Amino acid sequence: MVKQEITSALEPVEQKLASHGTTTGELEQSANDHNTQLAKLQAKVDALLVMADSLTKKYEDLETCSRWNNIRLVGPPEDTKGPRPTEFVAQLLQDLLGLTEKPVLDWAHRILRSKPRDGEPTFFK
Repeated sequence: MVKQEITSALEPVEQKLASHGTTTGELEQSANDHNTQLAKLQAKVDALLVMADSLTKKYEDLETCSRWNNIRLVGPPEDTKGPRPTEFVAQLLQDLLGLTEKPVLDWAHRILRSKPRDGEPTFFK
């Protein structure tokens, strides 16, 4: 009789223990799944960081290369360039450098600043 009482008293505890065991197993599986997903996401983040670094280096290289062809002229009088500054600068370079042909220029402009005072140099870029 005592054995039967103990057995009947332990039965709900055993059921709860079995229930907790199932829940623990499900939680472990869920944690493993999340861990796997996290590892995949970390690999993608690492690949994107490498790609971003590569693109940043390419951008900096292109930016540097685009500046190699820039020429800055200091000193031409303000009003001598006429209505077409690109042609004026091409002619000026041909005359100064003794070229047989005018150099091909994409554009020429005065640097953005106020009109220079008398004796102050003019900048062309």
